[in-house]
Amino acid sequence: MGPVAMRCFLSRSFAWCRWALVGLPALIGFTPAALAQQAQVAPASDQQLFLYQGMGANVVCNLVAQGVPFAKAYPAAVAMVSGAITFGHGSEIIQGGKPTKLDAQQLQNGAAIGIAGVVLNSCAKDFKGQDKAEIDKLGDQLKKMSQAGPNK
Repeated sequence: MGPVAMRCFLSRSFAWCRWALVGLPALIGFTPAALAQQAQVAPASDQQLFLYQGMGANVVCNLVAQGVPFAKAYPAAVAMVSGAITFGHGSEIIQGGKPTKLDAQQLQNGAAIGIAGVVLNSCAKDFKGQDKAEIDKLGDQLKKMSQAGPNK
């Protein structure tokens, strides 16, 4: 509960509270109709996807460097990137020059592959122990996927 609402709750006179809680938001443009409208979002461009993948990889690299296991850092970064695309772009990306809506699984798969590629090319050499084994295994899986080519 905000400070104005708390004062209203504790106050014996609700006359000024009605204005503060109902009239003020309408006065400054926060009418129910204005709040109901949502801004149109644009699909994520290649540059934005590259940025999000880099941010996800940065999260993984920093967390692993601070002692968080790769098995926990990687899914957190994947969720962050797929969430950014979901909430910031309405789950749409530009693919083949036109907007394409992706489902949650496609977003997570794309984020996972993109982040893994950046991690492998940046900080994976600094991983040790179980973290090193997991990123090496992931790298081998990505290599096999790329050699197999696209699904037909």
